[in-house]
Amino acid sequence: MRNLLVFFVCLAGIYSSYAQQRIDALEFVKNAPWDLTESEIDEKYKENSFELADSLKVSLAASSGGNLNFANKFLDEFCIGKYNGFTLYTINEETRKPDMFFTYIHPEQIANTDETELLRYMDSLLYVRLGEPDHKQDDYSDDNGNFVMRLWAKGTDLTVVITASLMKIVESPETPLMYFVSVAKADDGSNDFRNARWGDSMSQIVEKEGRKNEWTGQILNPNVYSFSSSVANKLCDVLYFFTSDDKLVRAKYYFTNISVDGCISDYKELVSLLSEKYGVPGESVHWSDPSYARYRTEEGYEVYSGHLSYWAYWSPSFRTEIVISLRGEDGLINLAIEYSSCMHEQEAKEDRLRGL
Repeated sequence: MRNLLVFFVCLAGIYSSYAQQRIDALEFVKNAPWDLTESEIDEKYKENSFELADSLKVSLAASSGGNLNFANKFLDEFCIGKYNGFTLYTINEETRKPDMFFTYIHPEQIANTDETELLRYMDSLLYVRLGEPDHKQDDYSDDNGNFVMRLWAKGTDLTVVITASLMKIVESPETPLMYFVSVAKADDGSNDFRNARWGDSMSQIVEKEGRKNEWTGQILNPNVYSFSSSVANKLCDVLYFFTSDDKLVRAKYYFTNISVDGCISDYKELVSLLSEKYGVPGESVHWSDPSYARYRTEEGYEVYSGHLSYWAYWSPSFRTEIVISLRGEDGLINLAIEYSSCMHEQEAKEDRLRGL
């Protein structure tokens, strides 16, 4: 009897030791080792390193939207609540430091789980640990599958973004459900528009630009700083828009010498230049009457008349959205590139509604 008791005590010690080795993924994402180099992470977590099974590669590739490759590093012995998991991370090619971590629940643990129950359990767990999400989406889908997503923006100036996603994968029926928590650096310290960062005050930007304010609409809106300049050899006005409490939330290049005949080629040239920097955009060509598309050609006069408009947009970071538009309005051709802060959307909206 005594020997049996000793056996169970030893067994309990083994399980206790194993449990202590598991890394809490939700604590990990809140304190991810951004400052460690690739080699330093390898050394710190060398006991957790493992090779990914071939059967999971298709599922992981689909769940990441193509952002992962299998040269990424994989770490085992993580947990998300009651589920075991593994973590992988991607490395910035220039700094050789991590720029994103993903922690997945092992798919076999949830292969036969009701997705509603899984989502309810994970939501209750994450909301307690991370608070209410800043964004929820329950019906997102793309070519890879259907998503449910939660997003939290954390840190000073929203420097870290945490997402939790449940995905039903189209291409991998043997592992139809994937649940993962990811954390990404949302801010590398670079400027958001020219020499400015979102949240800067007007005086800070005036000092950086070194130009006097040429804005003529002070009576209608005193929270604008503007001056004339040029971009891509095209004359434009540079405009900075601030909230009533003096935070930069939006900025724009408004092109001032656009002709009817050349407006579409100017637009396409700017889209090409922006695409070189930010990648392939989402694009839209819109006719005011859909029937026009069948018998009218895309030419400057149609833009000038208000019948035809163009849009392209990019989301180069968690901080910024960029939209370029070409449209006709009130006898004018408007070609503009607008940069908007993703960090201050609610403040900007409240400011626009103030006084209505």
